[in-house]
Amino acid sequence: MAIHVQPDVTERVRRGATPPAEWYTSDEVFRAEREFVFRRNWVCVGHVNDVAETGAFFTTEVAGEPVVVTRAQDGELRAFLNICRHRCSKVVLEKSGRRRTLQCHYHAWTYNLDGTLRSAPRFDRQPGFDREQLGLGTVGVGEFAGFIFVNLDPAADPLSTFLGPLPDILAQSGVDPGSLVFERRIEYDIDANWKIVVENYLECYHCPVAHRALVGLIDVDQYQLTGYEHVSQQFVPAAENGTSGRDFYDKGATVQNGSYSLLWPDFMMLFQPGPAHLNVMYTRPVSADRTVLHSDFYFPAGTAQTEECTALVEFIDLVQSEDKVLCESVQEGLSSSTAPVGYTMTHAGEELVNHFHLMVCRAFAEAGLAD
Repeated sequence: MAIHVQPDVTERVRRGATPPAEWYTSDEVFRAEREFVFRRNWVCVGHVNDVAETGAFFTTEVAGEPVVVTRAQDGELRAFLNICRHRCSKVVLEKSGRRRTLQCHYHAWTYNLDGTLRSAPRFDRQPGFDREQLGLGTVGVGEFAGFIFVNLDPAADPLSTFLGPLPDILAQSGVDPGSLVFERRIEYDIDANWKIVVENYLECYHCPVAHRALVGLIDVDQYQLTGYEHVSQQFVPAAENGTSGRDFYDKGATVQNGSYSLLWPDFMMLFQPGPAHLNVMYTRPVSADRTVLHSDFYFPAGTAQTEECTALVEFIDLVQSEDKVLCESVQEGLSSSTAPVGYTMTHAGEELVNHFHLMVCRAFAEAGLAD
């Protein structure tokens, strides 16, 4: 059964209508997104520094699936389903650590860091026991700018293909990601659907009303919006005579322009005008009406505690806190029984919101759930 509530939903969205309200409130739609969006695309789960040494690992969850990421003995980055091939217990319970092997805490089935089954108690008594067929389920894994992405779809294109223009966009930022170290994470628990959080990020049509400090830093009249197959890009120069952010931005700042990228479905890479830095955000959808947003900050080693960098983090936190209020307001409106079909300003600042809506429609159409 199709999940849309009206015929020709993709065509309506193409003409500027927003998706049906049920796409933001329905548990059925949320389950479909887990299956056909987050389990079929590249999702950021961490940073290479989390598994810098041989034997290091961390566990995570992608669309309800337990995953373990390791740095194997050969130095390669690996990812597996964190599910024992014996009786389907989780193999690793710790969030992170360092091991020579991955041993299941239930019956001590032991796996090498490359996922192969090393041993199982009394396996020699079991007729026809074939260790080669009982390794951990493999998960696609890739790296971009130090960030680790996984993909649960065995038929997925490689991450390098999926990224499209994102490496070039990063190269134009003036910041070398290899020189940056993780400094801080801020989490926002938002009572709103994950798509509302992403849509809010993709436009600054609301900035003059909701972000007075931000419009004192960037020139919102010079916004440039470009949509690619999997990437949505916003570019905006710093304001010539800005009135805010002066404590972390000047004419000699390393980052001279605002650049806000989205890699479908939810990886956000931000540069604000100011000192050398990288702010990365990604969502953890909890339910149809709740999302945890991770906001991670990276700075050159030894600079995070400077006045400029501290002020930059405080500034971005202010903007995100304002956005949390906006997103929750939209969720409340969409949850009303009288919520109308919305209207997108497709030529006046919300082009990338419409681009994102069409990507959601495409994911559902490819799954046979929407026309």
